[in-house]
Parts: sequence; structure tokens; C-alpha cells
Amino acid sequence: MRRVVDAGASGDLAGLSDKQVLDAVTTAIAVDDMSPDGIKRLGAAIDDADHGDLAGLRGYVATAESLRGTDGRLVGRCNDLRGRPGLDELSGLVKDWSGDAPTTAVTTALDLADCDGWGATDAPGAPDELAVNPLVMVGANDPFNGRDVVDQLTSTLMATKAVPTTVSWDGLGFSVLAHSGCAADVVAEYLRPEPLRTPAARACPA
Repeated sequence: MRRVVDAGASGDLAGLSDKQVLDAVTTAIAVDDMSPDGIKRLGAAIDDADHGDLAGLRGYVATAESLRGTDGRLVGRCNDLRGRPGLDELSGLVKDWSGDAPTTAVTTALDLADCDGWGATDAPGAPDELAVNPLVMVGANDPFNGRDVVDQLTSTLMATKAVPTTVSWDGLGFSVLAHSGCAADVVAEYLRPEPLRTPAARACPA
């Protein structure tokens, strides 16, 4: 994987960039078939690309671009992004992130520049109360959001004195609800007129 990404970064991957490779892989993990057979297909496409055959990888790249390259996604992402770094800060971010994530540090930092010219408003204030206790889905291997976003949400919910129910899922992919029948059952229970029963922390099998 690292060799393929490096080849894209140096212009030696027959027109595919390192960003396209990483977008293709993360999108496949998020929304594609991540059964053992699906993981093998993705791994085979990466291995083939490392040996000069890019046909399989190009298919994943096309899928990623159709899902993540739309104007609507750019607008939504840039409207939601707060505290954007300036262009002069990106090199420092690359240096800071390279120790923990050398394969993705450069492209992740450059992704932030997509919204550099976007207008910004003050961050909205956090709510001080909620009408109902929330249901929070936690994907341990979410390639889009990661787990840290849950910690940020928890601190916000504490200010509302809400008592959330959390559902954790250790599988691969984006959207716990889309991948887990167990989580769907919890959502169905949550939508009933009566409040959710205990426990407040639940786990669904991968």
C-alpha cells in the first residue's frame, strides 16, 4: 500500500495520484463489501497496482470520485469545517502528523486547503438542553469520521445533562446503521413512544 501511495505522489502511477489512491481505499472500506472476500478483492487491486496492473484500482478510484467528488459534498464539508488552518500552517501539520500517519499525512493536510477560500462564520453555540435523550452510533473503524468525533460529541452532550445511549460496532465501514442489523434493531426500539430501556452502553457484533 505504501509503495502504491508513494508511486502516486511521485507521478509514477500511470496518472493516478496518491490522493486518488487513498480516497479509493478509504471509500471502499467505508461503503463497499468488507466481507473477507471483499477485503481480498481490495487487497488484490492494491497488489496488482504495485506490480503495474491498475485496472482493479481504477475501478475503486472511479467509485470514490463518483461519491466524494461532487459539488454538494464540497459545499457541505466546507460549510461544516470550523477553525480552518491557513495555507502557511499546512507544512507544520504535515510534520506533526507524519510520525503517526506517514502514509496519509500529506494528503490529509492538503485536503484542508480545499476550503481555504471558503467564507467562515462563528461556530454555533452548543445546546443547553435536548428534548429527548440522544442515540449515538460509534463505529470503531469508521474511515471517514474515526472515533475521536464521539469524544467531542460526549463533551457537548454533558452540557445538556442528557443521558445518551451509545451503540458501539467494531466492524469495518461508515455508518453503523447501514452495516449492522443489531444497530438497526436499537434504532427501531429508539423510535418507539416509550424511552429506551437500559443498558445505556450497548455493543453490536462486527
